[in-house]
Amino acid sequence: MKKIIISGSLILGLIWLGYFLVLTFTSDETKIRWVLLEMEASFNDADAYGVRDQLAEDFRVTNRNVDRNTVTLFLLRVFKDSKKKDGSPKYRVEIPRDAEGELDVAITLKPTDPKSASLEVTAEVFENRGSGRDSENWKSLGHFQVEATCEFQRGSFRVKRAKKVKGSPDIPF
Repeated sequence: MKKIIISGSLILGLIWLGYFLVLTFTSDETKIRWVLLEMEASFNDADAYGVRDQLAEDFRVTNRNVDRNTVTLFLLRVFKDSKKKDGSPKYRVEIPRDAEGELDVAITLKPTDPKSASLEVTAEVFENRGSGRDSENWKSLGHFQVEATCEFQRGSFRVKRAKKVKGSPDIPF
């Protein structure tokens, strides 16, 4: 029994060390892309709290009086009201990828503040016009562009400010 406990502790220690090394040697740009990937996946899973967790505690939409809690309540409402009868989501968001499969996002790290960055991202919104999640059921509603700033908070980067710069009039939110 003692050998099992020691072996388990050693394995957990090695996993923790590996995780720490990956985070240490991963660029800040990659960490910011991870935040955007998590936001995209959470939205597509109709998980308002998953989106909220990627926002800073003091998040604000700069051209509106919208904070983190307002975004969460809005998304909860959108996801509840737009769920289809078969349980599939009505909306999906996709951030374009470049040739290497990375998110096509313009990230500028601030040299005066290494734990802060600005970014510009364009995403496409799709509406499910059929039943289920089959790709032929999704129709593009258009693109929207957001400028944002990220800061390192609570152990990772979080979106602190956001501003919708452009958006298709066909996107209902």
